[in-house]
Amino acid sequence: MNMTNKMIKEDVAMISHVFLNEECEVPSFWKCMRLGLGIFVGLISWQTFFALTTENFSGGFSIFLAVFFGFIIFLSCFGMSARYYSLPEKIREESIVIRFMKTKTKYYAFSLILMYVMFTLALRMTEIFIPVACIVFLFVTFIITFMIFLADMGRYDLSLFNAAISAWRGEESDGALKKPE
Repeated sequence: MNMTNKMIKEDVAMISHVFLNEECEVPSFWKCMRLGLGIFVGLISWQTFFALTTENFSGGFSIFLAVFFGFIIFLSCFGMSARYYSLPEKIREESIVIRFMKTKTKYYAFSLILMYVMFTLALRMTEIFIPVACIVFLFVTFIITFMIFLADMGRYDLSLFNAAISAWRGEESDGALKKPE
């Protein structure tokens, strides 16, 4: 989907209107925790499944790394989910920018998970399976994917969107959106 500055400006106007006229809710702890907890449990289960099938001592260490890395991902997902679910439902459903970012995030996350699963399966089929290599691959791939995601999102001028949220939170001096110079 191609986005234009005009689309972003119209979306910001809609978001500002909704913020002024509707209530925002504080999402429940469980609602914020679901996605991150699912990823945490899935990562540890996947790593444990392969780590316990090897005679290597690195299996236990790889599970420890999976728990550590999974916890970092869990906290990140928790924070992002809390921000997303604290937006009014109308904004979550109708905002072009929110839908766009949600779609992009899903594509990058799916790509990362797919690469990790394929690498783990491919490495497991070899005679030199080292469980730590799988979790290190996930970590390196995560960093590279995150950098590509940031570069991709940097192409869009979302400063107006951030200005609308800042104005709603009262972070602007007069609480109004200002035209960028």
